[in-house]
Amino acid sequence: MKRVVDKTPIICKICYRHLNVGGFRTHLQMKHPDYDTDRYVSEFGEFRPKKLKHIENTNKSDIVCEECNKKMATHKELMHHIRVHNMNYEQYHIKYKFGGIHPVCKCGCGVKVKIIKGGILDDTGKRVFARDFITGHNTCMSIGVQTRTFESRMKMRESAIKRMERDGNRFSPKTSSAQREIYEFIQSISDGFMEQDTSLLYGREIDIVNHEKKIGIEYNGLYFHSDIYRDRKYHLSKLKEMEKLGYRLVYIWEDWWVRKKEIVKSMLSSVLSVGGTKIYARKCDVREITDESARIFLGKNHIQGPSVSKIRIGLFYNEELVSVMTFGKLRATLGSKSKEGHWEMMRFCSSLNTTVVGGASKLFSFFIKKYNPICVISFANRDWSVGNVYDKIGFKLLGATEPGYFYAKGKRRFNRSMFTKHKLIESGADKAKTESIIMKERGYMKIWDTGNIKFEWKPK
Repeated sequence: MKRVVDKTPIICKICYRHLNVGGFRTHLQMKHPDYDTDRYVSEFGEFRPKKLKHIENTNKSDIVCEECNKKMATHKELMHHIRVHNMNYEQYHIKYKFGGIHPVCKCGCGVKVKIIKGGILDDTGKRVFARDFITGHNTCMSIGVQTRTFESRMKMRESAIKRMERDGNRFSPKTSSAQREIYEFIQSISDGFMEQDTSLLYGREIDIVNHEKKIGIEYNGLYFHSDIYRDRKYHLSKLKEMEKLGYRLVYIWEDWWVRKKEIVKSMLSSVLSVGGTKIYARKCDVREITDESARIFLGKNHIQGPSVSKIRIGLFYNEELVSVMTFGKLRATLGSKSKEGHWEMMRFCSSLNTTVVGGASKLFSFFIKKYNPICVISFANRDWSVGNVYDKIGFKLLGATEPGYFYAKGKRRFNRSMFTKHKLIESGADKAKTESIIMKERGYMKIWDTGNIKFEWKPK
């Protein structure tokens, strides 16, 4: 870059020669070696335009170092200046802005919050030194507390990724707080797990893995696992690579962990075959239950929640509902036509942290005896299931479906059936645009899963 020379005219007050500011320092060295710039300024006054402007700004400023009462032009200058007092910015602001007491989160959790270096502006335009906003603690919001929206945080992170890619570096963010929570939970119920392992997939990272049990667990934040960053088959290809190595891979989605944390914990305990209550189906009564009972039970215990169903069967242990299986007619949305005697098993689950030994078999046997089905199909979500239960009750594997997609906004996923093209047009969308474009314009992201495993049962 070409150096810009300050050509502001100046007269040397020692020899009265006409010069430019840009060459004055050299002039002093050649003609007046007894003078350096500092001595000249102390005797004849400041002459450099930048310094004069800085002096003007300092005189106008109300920023003063509380330690020595020296005025500063900017807060940035103050941050550098306080080093001469052997203090950093956090120590300085705790001493003078917070009365010597480290501020804590206003929600009452007692967590000490980070002091922001530059501060923020309040409603009057005055700069205040902020306490960092703690994610999830919305009661912290007040003047002097910096808050960031989900969108602004994502933009900042995206910019960081682009900078790293531009410099030829691989983006590897620090472990998210949610991923850390999952890891700590798994550590509490099972040994041998490690974080951020890159030994299996040629440098590609697995969030949490146990090589002895051959189980990997991935936490998928919705934004960075949307189609902005991950293509249609990204999650499926990673799962298949793990399967080739003999490992099971379980995906935990952000909205599951945020909204259904206890269900996720129960699922993980089941996958790892640890803890929980064990009940034997032979000690349980089986009978059909109401739609309301099924919906409440599935809402509390199934990761996908309740579904529309025709038949709902429950297992009761000491009159307490401990397991539910539901059935419905074949769904056109999955490419099937409803036929007499053909059914789909929609949902099956037991109470949280409970294993009902033989429960699935007893429920399914009840259904077969009462309804005499010609054929029953069912789908296992590959994100977290390998379909073990189907082998035990006589189903046969038919194959796997292609990855499906959801729409997501913030920290919530929505079934794509809510946003079909005709529904979007009815809501005022331009019919010339595709579903994907309309949803993108409305601020939704597309999330691809790993598809489903399809099973079928037929009488022998």
